[in-house]
Amino acid sequence: MQRYLGDGGEENAKQSDAEADLAMKWLKEAVARGYNNVAHIKKDADLDVLRNRDDFKKLVADLESVKP
Repeated sequence: MQRYLGDGGEENAKQSDAEADLAMKWLKEAVARGYNNVAHIKKDADLDVLRNRDDFKKLVADLESVKP
């Protein structure tokens, strides 16, 4: 994942990674509890920072593979 280091350097990058990890945790939890609107997940701008992550791509692929 490419990160913007800006003025805060590595510390900001670590914080960004930690927040992205937490966002993925909550997204996975929502899916585990039944949320399955993959079309919304794919277009929701709030999730843009997660799109290049392998775990995000796998989550989307898994949701797309489930038959309604």
